[in-house]
Amino acid sequence: MSPCLSQKTLDALLCALCADFDRRRIAIGEGRLSRRVLFEYRYLNDRILGAALSVSGRYDNALTFVREIGARTGYAGSAIEGISEITYKRYKTEIRRRILEELSLVDRDEEPAIPKTKRRKKKF
Repeated sequence: MSPCLSQKTLDALLCALCADFDRRRIAIGEGRLSRRVLFEYRYLNDRILGAALSVSGRYDNALTFVREIGARTGYAGSAIEGISEITYKRYKTEIRRRILEELSLVDRDEEPAIPKTKRRKKKF
């Protein structure tokens, strides 16, 4: 992690970028942007969606994850169906980490900010 960016700052930045995803997508479609702004918008959206797709594997789920990261929606309010809460949280954590890596806000060889949850062994 960059020494000047704390985890809270990265979280706020990531949420803002994901919340702005749809606005950038609409602006790209309208085409009333300068070349530089158009390039920046495409770069951000491609990196964010690419990171989400690499984890979720489906376009509609990737879009939903990006929107939910931006809106800070949890499993209870999620539009994604068919996965468990544990899987949802793991996917979301991994997507968040990969977006930060794709945007070069954290190093790829760094430990994830949120460690993976360990399953407890059942006692009989």
